Order: sequence, then C-alpha cells, then structure tokens
Amino acid sequence: IFQYRAAIFNPMLNVFSPEENSIISSQTILVIGKTDPNSTVFINNETAFLDKDGNFRKTVNVFPGKAKITIKAVNNFNKTTILERHVEIK
Repeated sequence: IFQYRAAIFNPMLNVFSPEENSIISSQTILVIGKTDPNSTVFINNETAFLDKDGNFRKTVNVFPGKAKITIKAVNNFNKTTILERHVEIK
C-alpha cells in the first residue's frame, strides 16, 4: 500500500525553520524539516541527510540581503514537492 501511495502522491514536506519572511542576523541558516523517510531532500540543490523518520537539518550559507531557500523532496517515483522560504539577512 505504501508503494502505491508513493507512486500517486507527492511526498509530504514540512519545513519548521526558517519561517517565511524571517529576518536573520547570521551568515548561516539552519534549515530543519521532515518528509517521507524514503524521499531524498535537496536544499538549494544540495542533498540533505534524512534520519530513519524523515527528519532533516542542514546549514546553508547566505549573504546579506534577501535570500530564497528552496527545499525539494523527491520520492522513489520522481514525485516532487517544493517549498520556498524567503528570508532577509541583516
């Protein structure tokens, strides 16, 4: 049943940090979230490590000004979910 579901539906993707439109005073941002355990997560096109429950965290380097962080989950059937977070770095 799980494989059937994965073939039809895009993977679940939750991003807990950073929040949309956050103002950050650091040159690094810790991206934290959760997806389906059998998915692959990319943050700004770099692979993020998933634990057995689908939790991920990755530090991203940013420059002062406005930045867009793209988080993408792809399952075994190439179904994709993409979320973006827009942040401002002070």
